[in-house]
Amino acid sequence: FSKLTFRPRIDTMKTTTTTMMEFAGDEGGEGGVRREWNAVDVSALSSSPRYFEVIVVGGGAAGFFGAIECARHGDVEVAVFEALPSVLTKVKISGGGRCNVTHAADFDDKELLSNSYPRGNHEMMSPFVRFGAHHTRDWFEKMGVSLKTESDGRVFPVSDSSQSIIDALTTAADRAGIRVICNSKVLRVQATELSAIDHHQQQQQQHHKQANFCVEVSQGNSSYQKSRQLFHCAAVLLAPGASRVAY
Repeated sequence: FSKLTFRPRIDTMKTTTTTMMEFAGDEGGEGGVRREWNAVDVSALSSSPRYFEVIVVGGGAAGFFGAIECARHGDVEVAVFEALPSVLTKVKISGGGRCNVTHAADFDDKELLSNSYPRGNHEMMSPFVRFGAHHTRDWFEKMGVSLKTESDGRVFPVSDSSQSIIDALTTAADRAGIRVICNSKVLRVQATELSAIDHHQQQQQQHHKQANFCVEVSQGNSSYQKSRQLFHCAAVLLAPGASRVAY
């Protein structure tokens, strides 16, 4: 994303916001701590194509991490689309609810990777070299999450609660001004041209935009409430997790 031409954020679409809830306990029951943060209300989205510099498909750990890192490159407008009603659901249940963040080893041993991923060891080497286990630890500790290493090498938050990781990711996303849009399933991503964006809208914003992709999204939390929206963006980051179907 370093090749993108970043611009000051200009929001020409008036939107309302809805409060998203995350709970440390089951459905905010006994022991549950309710956390509030703002996300775009899908009912307020314009029928005309909306523009973001970066659109992230998938509101899991990878999607949030990617969105946060993209936003750090400058004043970049980033949106995360999640098909489910809430984000980071797998993070919440991972590690038995404690969230196994990473492993104490840095995976510098190529033989270890080869044995663990016999059909993809070469593909795994590049990301581990560029951002390894020690980078992961440093990243979360800078976010204020204290980590510990257990006897088997697994790394967990000192709190022994995945909520610490969820709070760190959502807080960082909120501070970066990232739009998190739930109940929004991406149906199609298609390469496009700048001419696809309305010329009058460009004149109003007085900024050149890289509209490299058109993203079609189905929004709503039930079949009779769903609607389709179009978005334009300069870059798309796919982070749908293990889903066999695109978000």
